[in-house]
Amino acid sequence: MSELQVFLDLDGPILDVSYKYWRVHRDVLVDLVKPYLSKDEYWHLKRTRTPVPDILARVGAQEITDEYTRMRIARIETPEYLNYDRVWPGVREALVALARDHRLVLVTLRRSAEALHGELERLKLTPLFDRVLSSGEQRTPRWGIEVDLIHSDGYQAEMPGMIVGDTETDIRAGQILGLHTVAVTFGIRTAEYMASLSPDVLIHSPEELVEWAKSCLVQGTRANDA
Repeated sequence: MSELQVFLDLDGPILDVSYKYWRVHRDVLVDLVKPYLSKDEYWHLKRTRTPVPDILARVGAQEITDEYTRMRIARIETPEYLNYDRVWPGVREALVALARDHRLVLVTLRRSAEALHGELERLKLTPLFDRVLSSGEQRTPRWGIEVDLIHSDGYQAEMPGMIVGDTETDIRAGQILGLHTVAVTFGIRTAEYMASLSPDVLIHSPEELVEWAKSCLVQGTRANDA
């Protein structure tokens, strides 16, 4: 079986972060004495890339956009809110199986490396990855940061590889690097949007991701037919 380089985003493909995102939204607005959206409405708007001022306009609070954004960023990676993150059912086991034969590399654009590694330890994910690549750099386009991170890891273009992600950042970075692109549609972007990026594979549920991982183990290839 030939070894694969498998680059994985954390938030979305591996972790369900929806409750964390909503709790930050809710708690910031409560502190600012403003009404807040239900989890379902907020997450739908977030997944459809609705700008923050438009989200806040739904509760008549668009005038506090700057303060809301500042407070949200300050909280989103604190232990209190990271504790709301959950590994999707079955995904941990799929990663354990993949890690036996393939090189797994986590690629994420979290702002705090310390908070990231603390969360990986808490969720017992650290041993599954050969490397953890992260950057808190705030420049655009975001995919350029991921490309640079993967290159810094000694990326070998001649070795079969793939990237699993849930945003345009992951898929665009993979396309630039010539990686097989696997887009999950249950993360922070909708299925329609992820399909518009023309990934090689679309995966619509954590269960499908587990089955895809199994196909990689069986084939030891790029799993084009997953």
